[in-house]
Amino acid sequence: MSTCLKYGKLLFEGMTKKRKWSKGGEIVGKREKIMQAATQSFSMFGFKGTSVDHIAKIAGVGKGTIYTYFENKEVILQEIIQALIREMKENAENAIRIDQTAFENLHEVLYSVLLYRKEHVLMIKLSQEVKDFGTEAAKQAFIQIEQELLSYIQGFIEKAILNQKLKKCNPEITAFVIYKIYVSLVVEWNGKHDMLTNEEVFELFKLYLMDGLMI
Repeated sequence: MSTCLKYGKLLFEGMTKKRKWSKGGEIVGKREKIMQAATQSFSMFGFKGTSVDHIAKIAGVGKGTIYTYFENKEVILQEIIQALIREMKENAENAIRIDQTAFENLHEVLYSVLLYRKEHVLMIKLSQEVKDFGTEAAKQAFIQIEQELLSYIQGFIEKAILNQKLKKCNPEITAFVIYKIYVSLVVEWNGKHDMLTNEEVFELFKLYLMDGLMI
């Protein structure tokens, strides 16, 4: 076994040691072990550099066991991305506070999900892989994330309009514009300049979308 794979297996074991028992007291199933191992492998080696053999070795299962649960590594990545999207949405829901305005909550929702995307080790690795190799599966992962987040933001805006918390507008276009502004501020700007704080992003959000630039 290569040094990288040994490290990956040790990292996986350390990650799962405390999670051996689920809430119901059942041992973590093979399917979950495979998902956890694949997440570790994709995060270390990227999608292109990960094989089903890598995943099997890190998970401590036979290669055939992988195919019992998943058709290929593309399907594994898709399921991992779906799990990450669920976590992003949970973060977004936790960021919403009843004592804040709809505008403030929209900011917190966007900032939380994009910061999660920016700092998650798997997202960092896949983003780099897209830049270096243009790996199609990695590209599709980001497209899937963007579509899900746009749908979530659109739903948030529709609810706010219905409750008369935001002006009437086209929710789909508004969600797209706001999302792109936040991607620029939280992900793209911070990749080339000093990182903007939550407060700085909010002030820019207010300037561009609430107050406007006209004097």
